[in-house]
Amino acid sequence: MVPHDTLLIQNPIAPVGSGAGAANAQKFIDYLLTPAAQNIWANAGYRPVVTGVGPGNFPEAPGLFKIDKLGGWKSVTKRFFEAETGIVTKIEQSLGVSTSK
Repeated sequence: MVPHDTLLIQNPIAPVGSGAGAANAQKFIDYLLTPAAQNIWANAGYRPVVTGVGPGNFPEAPGLFKIDKLGGWKSVTKRFFEAETGIVTKIEQSLGVSTSK
């Protein structure tokens, strides 16, 4: 069953640095976007970003939305995961889970 509303999680990737390392990193990134690599991801349960790749069992949620709808990652991280007042922090504390560092 697919939930009506769900967050589209996008994981960016970029080469850093310069020289041969950066050039090799870019080659790896280029490979990740090939159908062959996307099939590996799809077979591991990740939604491919290349159209027509994968087993085809990735239904679209009608309410698929991006994190921007919730104020962006900075806002969401503070609201849910802030060390003292985050929603998830409070839930964990109420369950007896230590949230101290």
